[in-house]
Amino acid sequence: AEYMGQLYMVPLALVCLLLGNYLRYSPNPECAFMSRSPGNTHISWEDVDNEDDGTGAASVSEESDSTNETGTRKLWDYVYGVAEAVDGVVSLIERGRNLFTWTVPFLSVFLIVLLSIMAFVLYCIPIRLVLFLWGLSKFTRHFRLPHVEDNTEPLDLLSRLPSDLEKRQYQQIIPPNPKVKRS
Repeated sequence: AEYMGQLYMVPLALVCLLLGNYLRYSPNPECAFMSRSPGNTHISWEDVDNEDDGTGAASVSEESDSTNETGTRKLWDYVYGVAEAVDGVVSLIERGRNLFTWTVPFLSVFLIVLLSIMAFVLYCIPIRLVLFLWGLSKFTRHFRLPHVEDNTEPLDLLSRLPSDLEKRQYQQIIPPNPKVKRS
């Protein structure tokens, strides 16, 4: 069977996507974070969703213990849990999009360097050897480093990026650069 491409072309395609988004989203690298917002986005404290402490619609008065109210409380707890789970997934998707739209330029450059190294390694070293070394490292990690905790590097990278709500909150906090008049 003939292949239309090789495996090392996947990271190269992601690098091309990142560089294309760099040209599209940040014509001026100094103000790349602030140039994405159309217009003035002033956010008041009422617009920001505060965390609910659970005493709102889900609370039930102490004097009534009917099964109807208990079922309603369980239903509201379930709906609130589903809403939090959906919010977490949407936040991860927004953070992934913000990685490719150069919201945090340092992390986007870091991703370009990492993908370039990965493309070079995949070009020079056969994929079977790469998978063998990765699996060997994965399964012998507890013998080599017994006191090290496991972490997920992609989620750690995404946690350093702001979601869209955090971007709007940061735009309110960051003061504009004063224009210096030179005479």
